[in-house]
Amino acid sequence: MKVIKEEFYQVKREIRCWNFNKKEVIKTNNHLIKLIGNESGDWKVLKIDDKIYYQGHSIPDFIWLDLLADLCFEVESESISDDDMENGNYQELN
Repeated sequence: MKVIKEEFYQVKREIRCWNFNKKEVIKTNNHLIKLIGNESGDWKVLKIDDKIYYQGHSIPDFIWLDLLADLCFEVESESISDDDMENGNYQELN
């Protein structure tokens, strides 16, 4: 597999994980996130700090959400009806 396209996402700022129960910083990270794809676009590799986080024909939404959670972001996934999506009713969701 010849790689011709690399996209780099350098997280330069520190990411601090806040423990809301204890009200303190519990972790600080600085990560390099790299998305690598081949020229035909049928394979992706997601690497963090030069370690493969995921690889496959595409990167599903749940992998991106897992990645954000691993980087100490609070994430949620919700499913709404097609009508609500088309009508922009997702803007009122909390």
